[in-house]
Amino acid sequence: MHNWSHEQPFWGGGAPARHERYNETLSYIAMQESTGRDFVIRPPIPLEIGAMERDPAQLRRVYDTGRAVAENQLDKIEAFLNEVKAMPEA
Repeated sequence: MHNWSHEQPFWGGGAPARHERYNETLSYIAMQESTGRDFVIRPPIPLEIGAMERDPAQLRRVYDTGRAVAENQLDKIEAFLNEVKAMPEA
């Protein structure tokens, strides 16, 4: 039997599970957005597409949805970028 914990120190449960990292990332993004540090572009409805989707029609549908959402928010994006430019560097 091979001792994986020696070569892969996170094997024994030391690393958070993938879903925990995902949820932490979503919380971080929400915090950044609420404080005005990041501008988040997201579709108003779930995209209903798998992470490993390869169907060109489905990929085009998701791309077109994202592009339309961004185009609808161009004024907000421009205002956010101008605001960021005006901020003093930290």
